[in-house]
Amino acid sequence: MTACAAAAPQEHSQGPPLQQAATDRLANAFADRGPVTEIYHVPGVVRIESQPLFFGVTGFYFYAFHVQPGDHFEEGQILAQLNTRQLQEEITQQQAYATRLHRIHTLENEVLALDIDIRELEYTALRQTAAITLAESDIQAAQNMYLAIESLRLQYEQQHHRQRFEAQTAAINLRELEESLTQTTLTAPFSGVVTQLGNFHYGIFVSAFDYILYAAPHQQEAFIEFTGDTLPRLPPTLGVPGMAGNHPTFAIVASTNGHLMQVEYKPMTREEAAYNNMHGLPRRVRFTITCDNALTPGTFVWIKLYMLNIEETLRLPTNALFRADNEWYVYRLENQQWLHTPVEVGAISTAFAEIIYGVSEGDELRVN
Repeated sequence: MTACAAAAPQEHSQGPPLQQAATDRLANAFADRGPVTEIYHVPGVVRIESQPLFFGVTGFYFYAFHVQPGDHFEEGQILAQLNTRQLQEEITQQQAYATRLHRIHTLENEVLALDIDIRELEYTALRQTAAITLAESDIQAAQNMYLAIESLRLQYEQQHHRQRFEAQTAAINLRELEESLTQTTLTAPFSGVVTQLGNFHYGIFVSAFDYILYAAPHQQEAFIEFTGDTLPRLPPTLGVPGMAGNHPTFAIVASTNGHLMQVEYKPMTREEAAYNNMHGLPRRVRFTITCDNALTPGTFVWIKLYMLNIEETLRLPTNALFRADNEWYVYRLENQQWLHTPVEVGAISTAFAEIIYGVSEGDELRVN
């Protein structure tokens, strides 16, 4: 935008006579270049939507919380624990059982293997005797010993299958107990803030679906609940930065305790507005809040709403504008006379109006 717009066809007419001397026109205004902004300062309170967290196991009793409402935590941090004394005892017993079972299996295998070795020696001796004597009784004794050895080998194989099954079952039981132990510690799935604790204390039975506490991520969609009595009408859609006319540029700056936050406005849907009106809920506007310093629910926030934010344009004070027959005009001073001058107006704030054409920078104007 140039400092002086190309002149559109204008018709100047004689204005009211100049009432004050040229050296005494302090109440007059001048067209200049500068920002055109409309800012609302609105106090609010952070209301964060929390997520329930639970252990996911049943059959245990509550032990302790490791956090309190308002505490900030990091991902992986321990938030709460169940009483695991009985589980620890069961794990110890299962470990002892697995160790004892391994020893029993080893002993069974050694005994049976030794029995097979002894019978094989006896079988060798019987074969040698039968080969020498060729007696039918010696031959039959050797055959019987061979069948006994084969029976022991089959028993040894079956014993291995049974032991493998027993060992696997013991290992599975131990692994399930150890997995249950990990589930008795509630660790944070994300970095966030504790918003509420469940009604639990030491010794209370906990089921798999009991909500232990509520927490909210540090960066998430949050509600700003306005505490002021007045709230400007927020646009249904965001304007385009720098767009002239009646399309406001909308931006937000929020701060708390001196720290700035990046805030993105999300218009409330028609269904949400209807629901709030039906249930008499406070006026709420959704924002996505990102802040280096994590917010705590209930934090007081100053919201600065830039309903209009044009950094630099040709402008004049709004009290220098006049309107008739749906047209804007000004009284521009020229040769000690006020000239009726039509103008095209862009964005208008409470204090200033953007001028598309009709006046130039430095023009002196009569105020209303």
